[in-house]
Amino acid sequence: MEQVTINGKTYPLTYGMEFFRYLDEHAGVKSEGIGLGAGLEMTVSRLYIPGNIVAFYDLIKAGTATLKQKPSNDDIEEWIFENTEDGGEKLRESFLHTLKNSRLTSRVMDRLENVEEVQQAQQQAQEVETKSES
Repeated sequence: MEQVTINGKTYPLTYGMEFFRYLDEHAGVKSEGIGLGAGLEMTVSRLYIPGNIVAFYDLIKAGTATLKQKPSNDDIEEWIFENTEDGGEKLRESFLHTLKNSRLTSRVMDRLENVEEVQQAQQQAQEVETKSES
C-alpha cells in the first residue's frame, strides 16, 4: 500500500528510515529496557494473526511519520475499521505486496519468507516423524 485516503485526504506512505524507527520504537523487541529492533518483523508477523488490526495502525503511523500533516489516531482507527470488513485480508495483502517490493523493506521480507519456509519444512518433518512412530 503506497498511500491511504482518510477523510478525503490522501497520505503517501513512506517506507524509509523513519518508518523503521517508528516500528522499532512501538513494535520492536525490548530486553531489560533496551530496544533491540525487529519492529518490522514483529509487525509483519502480527499481520498473519487473524483479526489483529493493530499491525495496520502501526504501518500507517510508521508510513506517515515523515509527513508534516498526519492523519489523527481516531481517523486512522476509523479508516481501519472501514477497510477490514473482510477480516483485513485485502489490506494485509496490499501491505505485504508493497513491503516485499519496497527497496528498504524487501530484504527483511525476503528473510522472513525464508524463515517461514524453514518453519514449514520443520513442521512437515515433525508430522512425518510422528506418523512413522505411530
